[in-house]
Amino acid sequence: MAIKASDKCFELVRHFEGCELKAYPDSGGLPTIGIGTTFYPDQKPVKLGDTCTIHQAKAWFMLDLKEAEEKLEKYLSKWNRDTMDQYRIDALLSFVYNVGYGETLMKKVNTNPNDVSIWGAFLLYSRVKADKDGKDNDGDGIVDEKGETKQVFGLLRRRQAEAHLYFKNELEFYEDLKK
Repeated sequence: MAIKASDKCFELVRHFEGCELKAYPDSGGLPTIGIGTTFYPDQKPVKLGDTCTIHQAKAWFMLDLKEAEEKLEKYLSKWNRDTMDQYRIDALLSFVYNVGYGETLMKKVNTNPNDVSIWGAFLLYSRVKADKDGKDNDGDGIVDEKGETKQVFGLLRRRQAEAHLYFKNELEFYEDLKK
């Protein structure tokens, strides 16, 4: 069975990606345009200052989502591809669309897709590199420590929403989650 996104996946991704017609740096500093596009169909990277139309943004989104579907098809074991509920596929597609590959998450899903620790595995991917931001992000007194990461609130909300969909078959955007 081929991996395909449903309306829940579209709704989840669109909620968190939004649609910006002028390129901006995402939470990790990567130039992004439209509905989360970081590379154009010709594989050229998005550059700050680039602009697009709403029609281009939607077309690129559909291409990027197709790529995420193809990736997830490779990441999931055959048994999971053939038996996993659509809402779980949608949660994982949102994750793959945003992150790419998450080794810890995919290992857990392929080992036991009902393992409750999968929720925590989603949350592992809510941090970004912060070793050059001029701050002590982990509270150990060392500024710009090599390998240091920081929690990104928007990514935390997104990972919570993906885990929620994965386990509860409901869209919940965690709007009330406080920084």
